Amino acid sequence: MSGFQCCGVNGPDDLKMTASGVVTYPKACCSSSGGQCKVPDHTKGCYEKVLSVYETYPFIGAALVIVLLVVELSAMFLAVMLYREI
Repeated sequence: MSGFQCCGVNGPDDLKMTASGVVTYPKACCSSSGGQCKVPDHTKGCYEKVLSVYETYPFIGAALVIVLLVVELSAMFLAVMLYREI
């Protein structure tokens, strides 16, 4: 969350924690590293941020799919080769 400067899936309210009536947020939602996070600095949700990265750079998603496809096909090929050896 700190890398994308976001908090929660849809916003900071997704991660709101209440203990003894005090509302706090995870430290990743705040820019400052000390103490409790009572007011989040990052108000956008991570879903929007990640989606905007994939919309800006669609080749990243395509490259991930192609790499996974190659790994899966290689594993299937090796499994068939090992099966034939038995």
